[in-house]
Amino acid sequence: MRNFMRTEAEERAYLRFGRYVRVDLRAIFGQLAGDPPAQEQYFLSGGFRTTGFDDMIVSYRGWWSAQERYHVDGGANLPGYAGRHIRGTKVVAATVSLPVHRTPVSLFAGAGQVLDDWTEFSPNTVMANAGLDLRLGGVRLLLPLWINRPEPGKRRFDWRWKVGVSLSR
Repeated sequence: MRNFMRTEAEERAYLRFGRYVRVDLRAIFGQLAGDPPAQEQYFLSGGFRTTGFDDMIVSYRGWWSAQERYHVDGGANLPGYAGRHIRGTKVVAATVSLPVHRTPVSLFAGAGQVLDDWTEFSPNTVMANAGLDLRLGGVRLLLPLWINRPEPGKRRFDWRWKVGVSLSR
């Protein structure tokens, strides 16, 4: 049996500026001590473990996993890095979402890093993404159209997508 301890601080803030502008902020800082299994580590593109309704539709492997095309909020929450399976025992990240008034569309951006040792962190290793989030009822379509560190041969601006189901918000 693997023993580990999770210590994290997550803060969410919802700010209003006038009647039409709302800004949703999220920041997370966390670390795992001990020997955590891979599925308990922090992932750059979002959460890995699912609960409730997500358990019925998500696979932990393959194309429909939470690290490929299905989005679960959590970790650094940078969906532009889906499919790369970047994970670590430390996380620092911040995201911002700007809902477009009276539409199901939000603009989002975020930056952060997951790593295994704090000494690996530097401003030069921070990863970032930006895009659109379309919510129709409980279904989300995330379109992270820009990332700052694409894989070799890939483009910063490109067509990327993830789907998620959220019964709350």
